[in-house]
This record gives sequence, C-alpha cells and structure tokens, in this order.
Amino acid sequence: MDQQYPNNVPGYDKAVASLVCGIVSTVLSFTGHLSFIAFLVAIAGLVLSSSAKKEGFYGSQQTWGFVLSLIGLILSGAVFLACAACTACGVAGACALM
Repeated sequence: MDQQYPNNVPGYDKAVASLVCGIVSTVLSFTGHLSFIAFLVAIAGLVLSSSAKKEGFYGSQQTWGFVLSLIGLILSGAVFLACAACTACGVAGACALM
C-alpha cells in the first residue's frame, strides 16, 4: 500500500517541487531553444531534492525528483551544446561564403 505523507512532514513540499522541476526539465530538454531554461530548472530541482533530504524526507518524490533532475541536466546540457555547435558552424560557414 502506498505511504501517505501529510503536508506538515519536513521536506515534503521541497520533494514535490523537486519532482515537478525534474519533470519540467526533462520535457524541456528535448526542445533546442528552451534547453538552457531546462538546464536552470534541473539545477533548481537538484538543489530542492538535496534540501528535502537534509530536512529528513526520504520518500519516492525526493528520489524521483533527484533522478529526473539529473537526467534533465544531462540532456539539456547536451542539447544546448549541440545547438551552440550547430549555430557556430552555420555562422562560420556563412562568414566563409562572404
């Protein structure tokens, strides 16, 4: 049976916020132009997850928030670097043609 956590458990709200940040960052990391925002949201999710753990909350929301934020951080960083490299190659190619 699932464990139910009341709202007054220390770290519960931060764990849920971390989970939301992890989901948002993972989804946004697949969009090229929003990958930088996803990177920042993933960092916020990791910070919130760590803060919830320090407050003593060890539920699945905290764990999945950490995992999804980490995945979002890695994906958004890779997509952002790939988009930056493609943009740099395009600009360099356009300048070479002039």
